[in-house]
Amino acid sequence: MSIVLTPPVKKKNFANAGFNGILAVLEAIGPTGPNIPNVLQNLKAGYDALTGTPDDTVGSRAWVWAFKTITYAVADALKAQQGRAPLSRQKDDAVKKFLATACDFEGQQLTASALANPGLSPIFDKARQEFGNLVLQATTGADIGLETLYENFNESLRASSNRAVAEDPTYFKAIEDALTGLAGEGTRRDAHWARHAHWISQQFTDTPVFSPDEDEVIPLEKVYLPLRCYWHQSVKREQESGNERSEFHAHVGELHSVVHAWLNTDPRREPIRVVTGGPGSGKSSFARAFAHEVIKQGKHRVLFMQMQHMSVTGSLQDDIARYVDRRDTATGKSGSPGLPGNPFDWRKSDEKPILLIFDGLDELSTKEEDGERYARELLLALKLMLSPINTDGTPVRALVLGRNVACQAALAAANMSTHCLLNVAPIARMTADTLHPSSGTPSDVHDPEQLVGKDQREEYWQKWAPLKGLDPKKIPNVITAKSMEELNVEPLLLHLLMISSYSGDDWEIAANNKNVVYEDILLKIFERNKNKDHFRAAGVDQALFFGLMECLAIAAWRGNGRTGDESDFRLVRKLHLNRERQFKEFPAASLKSVALNIHTRAGQDDADSGFEFIHKSFGEYLAARGLLSHAIKTVGALEESEPEDIELQWCQLIGGAELTSEIINFLYNEACLRMQPETASAYKEKLTEFVDWVLIYGFSVHKAAPETGWSQLATNQRCALAALFATASAMAFVIPIGDWDAVEFNPHWTLNIKWPDAKNFTVKRKLYDVGVSDEHPVIGALRRLNLADTSLWDASLSRIDIEGADLRYARLNWSIFIGSNLSNVNMCCVNAAHTKFLFTDLRSSDLSYGDFEYSFFRSVEMRNCKLAGVNFSNADASSDDGFRAANTFTGSLVKGSIDFEGADLTGAFLHNADLSGALNLTVEALNSAIGDATTITPDYIDRSQIKWAETITKKQEPFFTQQQKHFERREKLRNLVGTGNS
Repeated sequence: MSIVLTPPVKKKNFANAGFNGILAVLEAIGPTGPNIPNVLQNLKAGYDALTGTPDDTVGSRAWVWAFKTITYAVADALKAQQGRAPLSRQKDDAVKKFLATACDFEGQQLTASALANPGLSPIFDKARQEFGNLVLQATTGADIGLETLYENFNESLRASSNRAVAEDPTYFKAIEDALTGLAGEGTRRDAHWARHAHWISQQFTDTPVFSPDEDEVIPLEKVYLPLRCYWHQSVKREQESGNERSEFHAHVGELHSVVHAWLNTDPRREPIRVVTGGPGSGKSSFARAFAHEVIKQGKHRVLFMQMQHMSVTGSLQDDIARYVDRRDTATGKSGSPGLPGNPFDWRKSDEKPILLIFDGLDELSTKEEDGERYARELLLALKLMLSPINTDGTPVRALVLGRNVACQAALAAANMSTHCLLNVAPIARMTADTLHPSSGTPSDVHDPEQLVGKDQREEYWQKWAPLKGLDPKKIPNVITAKSMEELNVEPLLLHLLMISSYSGDDWEIAANNKNVVYEDILLKIFERNKNKDHFRAAGVDQALFFGLMECLAIAAWRGNGRTGDESDFRLVRKLHLNRERQFKEFPAASLKSVALNIHTRAGQDDADSGFEFIHKSFGEYLAARGLLSHAIKTVGALEESEPEDIELQWCQLIGGAELTSEIINFLYNEACLRMQPETASAYKEKLTEFVDWVLIYGFSVHKAAPETGWSQLATNQRCALAALFATASAMAFVIPIGDWDAVEFNPHWTLNIKWPDAKNFTVKRKLYDVGVSDEHPVIGALRRLNLADTSLWDASLSRIDIEGADLRYARLNWSIFIGSNLSNVNMCCVNAAHTKFLFTDLRSSDLSYGDFEYSFFRSVEMRNCKLAGVNFSNADASSDDGFRAANTFTGSLVKGSIDFEGADLTGAFLHNADLSGALNLTVEALNSAIGDATTITPDYIDRSQIKWAETITKKQEPFFTQQQKHFERREKLRNLVGTGNS
């Protein structure tokens, strides 16, 4: 069966709308064209006019479909044109002539195959033939890339057809029903896929970029920056001995090209690719852009799944089927995020391969669920599912996107090769450090397109500036300033920086604290809303606005880091703002009202499921801000109440919310932004008293959640304590480090907890209780912790951030530090014999008279350390084995065992120490130390210049000095205990 195209009664109205729409796009690509947002608004208004009537016949509806498809395809192809050609005076006539010829559908018939693949239909032959003439006559440019325009037009036909049908599915259902008689269920399924495809495409082509301006219309497509990526490949090399050695090679490429190339490989061998990157790196933008590209090419079905809406129950095929069914919407102009059927059942009668896109692998968790565990399970289940599917029938591939930690762990669990993991590269120039895999240093870098040295940040500005009426050639310093690398090397943060008040002369303020950018954007949102009726009626001032935003973010944090529901929001609002009776009368304080003020969308199926932050970093910033705000309120409450009257409210607010590294960073920044040292010191002291009480009595988590199981109650206890540690540490961090020598006990810049029975390993147990041994995120929130005189024997302290901590006279024997931040720490007289230090930063720390006998050092930063009288006898700082990793917290990467640049080694005892792998040792530094013939020095040292190189020494002075200092310390501690000042 086929349908003859017949013009509708209101054909003239369509012609006018199409004429105005195409003309607007032509003007937009001209160098002196109108403001782009105005053009986009005009286009939207014009497209809205392309609507049929309920009385139209099936033939007229087919004509409307063809006309809209041509109009949208022309607009899409012209928007993709990067050249800038002046318009000619004949542009109006050129557009009219094109429409008159291209839309002459006399004798044309619509078939099921034409609807499924419009690019091959003769209905559009005249449009293809006239398209080049349209551009040539409407512009005066000679080189306008006609071949590219033709290609764009052909690719755009499919997406344009999807859009036409999806925008008015009820109107076009008559076509679908008419064609179903011949093509059967396949035609109906094509329509369902088309609606889903349009939903995907409009996420890229229509959805506005983030902006505090609610009238923003510039879509992602206009500013999208194609990303680069890098990946690692293990290569086995045969050595002269005959043994094989594995090497890592780094590869660099354009992310779109690399993934397209993978789509052309055998799906039976490698059906999965994982794209990973940090928050704001552009993963989700890439997912939308790439999906849109694949849809336009028309070679694959694309199923796009947002992982925060998916539940993993065991059978992945069933989980996907439930997801698409729950998300399906039969009406609406934006298409459908789901499908009304199981795509794996449809595959059996479909020739097109399927591309599954899973966006947000790290966001699989819902309340009280472990997102990383689910991520590992999903990738393993995906591998097991695709393996048998791809042995027969239409191929299915999967593209999975998520943050680094979740993806790396999931890849290892699924036993997939490292080259299957594509790392999103920063948009700044890459360095050798950028390409380091977690498991070693690449022995070779393959960069055939010379992409490593490319800086894409200026390119982003050049896309954005003309859309806002700015000069693309006048690139602000902030775009590429090295001091702004915390904000300008990831697409999202660079975009936020550009739309904030800190993209001009004040940019250096943001260089010191990125929180000011987030605060500035939220202030803009408040200014936008403050005079609206619902704000004025509720008396929402700036303080209350931020308070409500904090409630929204804490509720989301209690969920899965992005989504917050109504019940959580009400609980948090009650605990955090303590004005619940008043809020019940104010619609402006409801979850929906608060969520709609910032860029959020309904969670799961609708607003009843809560709201989620579109940009997760805003939720993380606001959660950190709210956590600090509540800690300040807790300090105020402690002035009038006892800890036992306060603790329940704290653990109710936190629930089972896990800290994240992003929230921790925002928390430290927020404390520095909002507090002066004197204020921070006072708050910190009072909050520390609360910590002391909790370490003895614990939180009443069983009262906060009486129906919760013991395992979750233990998690809630740990999370509440971790949040308390983090906020107190953030307050301490505001206070500058003073003169250690002038304050022997409890400096005011450290977190001076009264550890219960500190000498009997209680401190170690308490640190483990809060999650240190299991490397929970709290390990990144322990700066300035006072651990002086404590027993931490055989402690696992890897990846811990205790910058500026007091470790004087602590016992760390046999402990291990991997990737830890110990910079600016006072470790004077510490006992760290047999301790291992790997990839650890100790710069500017005081290790004087510390005992490091038989300790092990690899890639350790000791620049500017005080090492006077330190005992390095029998220490292993030998040449490294090539395995290196940058410190997570400071970024330091020592390409040797220890970097001694600027360190003071006066009196350091080096008997039988192997320092062959040390960097920046000098003859002067060695001569100030006490070594002998057993001391192994680096090859670059001229031993003939070392005065002790041929002698043999005995362990005398360092040992006796350390013993004497420890004896004196014990006496002072006894006196402090006796006077009650400990």
